[in-house]
Amino acid sequence: MSAEVRLRIRFSKLGKIRFIGHRDLARVWERAIHQARVPIAFSQGFTPHPKISFGLAVAVGWESVAEYLDLMLVSQMPSLPPALNVALPEGIRIQDVIELEAKPKSLSSVVSRAEYSVWISPAAGTLSDEAFTLALGEGLESILGAVQVPVTRNKKGEEFEEDIRPLIYELGLASSGLEDHSCSGRRIRMTLATQPRVLRPEEVATALTLGGLACEVSLVRREAQHVLVDGMTVDPMHRSVLGLAGAA
Repeated sequence: MSAEVRLRIRFSKLGKIRFIGHRDLARVWERAIHQARVPIAFSQGFTPHPKISFGLAVAVGWESVAEYLDLMLVSQMPSLPPALNVALPEGIRIQDVIELEAKPKSLSSVVSRAEYSVWISPAAGTLSDEAFTLALGEGLESILGAVQVPVTRNKKGEEFEEDIRPLIYELGLASSGLEDHSCSGRRIRMTLATQPRVLRPEEVATALTLGGLACEVSLVRREAQHVLVDGMTVDPMHRSVLGLAGAA
């Protein structure tokens, strides 16, 4: 009987480390796993690779408190979270670890939406803080009340217009909390689709600009990822998600 152990890890990526890309992030984890002497399982073949599977990539420059990866170990390691946290660079910290009872579907295939905090500032020399907050709130209400929100996208060198309104679930000014963050601007809470494609918060900001508000994104922080199960959204660590055995 195999002694392999499947784990799902939730971790944060904050501060300067947000400027590394997804491939570099994968290398950071591989180095930390090696330094922490984690009994990672490897694939078969001429070039074995550690069995690590990441969820949806976070864009370069974004922060996140809700990143996920799956690991396969050849044996249990009770001290894994503290050992890895020591080996990981500043800004990346493990928040939770859970053992998987079966092989789940890949994170990228089951996550259907994500929550973000997005700090948006007025373009230089435009509105005062009070006037900007008022105009921003009106702009967000306009997007939510619109039947269509067309934006121009560039794909493989070709531009085309797309309606992003069906991909926006929640949108509004944050009433409290995190307002003392070091970046400038007002914080907006957004819940956006990741299926059939990932809608980026910057695209919502573009829609605000097209509506006449001169603004720019100061910072994006992914706050949560959600999986749709029986009409309800749950965290990727939820037992109902972990029971979705199937294709990797």
